Amino acid sequence: MTGGFKNGIEYPGKPMTAHAAITYSGTLVKLTTTEGEVDLNGAGERPDGYVHMGSMSLSTGVVAYAADAYVAVKGLVPGTVVEIPIPANNGELAVGDEVETVASGCVDLKAGAGEIVGKVMKAVGAAAGAGKFVTVWVNPRTAAA
Repeated sequence: MTGGFKNGIEYPGKPMTAHAAITYSGTLVKLTTTEGEVDLNGAGERPDGYVHMGSMSLSTGVVAYAADAYVAVKGLVPGTVVEIPIPANNGELAVGDEVETVASGCVDLKAGAGEIVGKVMKAVGAAAGAGKFVTVWVNPRTAAA
């Protein structure tokens, strides 16, 4: 898996500046209070979108994996399929499980109240490791428990 958009309504995304280095497409982000800027989404935070294309150097246009670089951001459109990064110590994810926002723009198995991104479409074993993704049918909502 490579992360990011897999199917649904395709559009190019909005170029924005990311405050943190974003390594993987599909990483969840939130808008900041400054126009045209995003930051990594955190645990329990409602994401505003996901990175379609990783960090790019402002001067050279090449992949930069550095803070304050351009990224292409897309909205979480219900009914689309997105590969979203999971943390290295993720819980086991079965088809149909709901995933919620966790630290560093990742998702993991729903564990109570939180911001749900959608449902798992392809199973992923527990502790899959850094740099792994889960395929998610996007259907955002807030869970009370």
